[in-house]
Amino acid sequence: MWSASLQRRCLHSSLCLMKKSKSPAEQRWLTRQLKDPYVKASRAQNFRCRSAFKLLEMDDKFRLLQPGDSVVDCGAAPGAWSQVAVQRVNSAGTDPELPRGTVVGVDLLNIPPLDGAHFLSSHDVTEPATHGKLLELLPSGRAHVILSDMAPNASGFREMDHERLTVMCLSLIDLAEKVLQPGGSLVSWRRRCAHGLSFRPRVHPAHHKCSDLLFIRVVCCDIVVIVCDASEYMHYISNLFTYGVDHIIRNQHDNSINDYVAGAKNTTRDHVTV
Repeated sequence: MWSASLQRRCLHSSLCLMKKSKSPAEQRWLTRQLKDPYVKASRAQNFRCRSAFKLLEMDDKFRLLQPGDSVVDCGAAPGAWSQVAVQRVNSAGTDPELPRGTVVGVDLLNIPPLDGAHFLSSHDVTEPATHGKLLELLPSGRAHVILSDMAPNASGFREMDHERLTVMCLSLIDLAEKVLQPGGSLVSWRRRCAHGLSFRPRVHPAHHKCSDLLFIRVVCCDIVVIVCDASEYMHYISNLFTYGVDHIIRNQHDNSINDYVAGAKNTTRDHVTV
């Protein structure tokens, strides 16, 4: 876990960079960072970055992480989501009276060590070799939860970045098929469009409403989609079918999703009925 002294050095470095930076855009970004309450809170609570609070909020609402669970964190660097997962599943054994979970993080970048987590740095989560290592590290070769905060480097072209984000999120379907246990969950956060994915095998279709999050359950493929921005919903579902689900529909000879999309045109911001 990062020390408080390291956090202070990071803050000092940010102040120095703001003084030396020649780019107005860099100065604006650094100013926002220094004023951001979540950045300040992450330092105070020793989280590696502010994204920890995204997962904390989601888990408080949906109870995704339970003591004793096995968790895979995709795109884990610098490790903030893994920090939250370690706390929630008790993988460091902090509470001896609770079951002890497992947290495995994967990233192309280097991930600083974290007590209670196994990290596969310089590993591509889309590669079969990485899947094999995950199966070895996970108890019984299965995960209760797969988390992903992955995003490709921005190209500067919004539509291209949007499609690349969609494809990257949907690449997790292959991983889920290999390591996610029945009843498990997959949560994928897309920074720009603020969408989430969650796979819950064999969940009875239903509709739910929870504050600003819109729940959409699709029977075929047992897919649950959490859409944080309802205005983006139909475009996202279109991408979902284009890039990841058509072959599953054909293999299962199930038209549930097609029927769902046909009826989704009447969807409102307030509810979805499946």
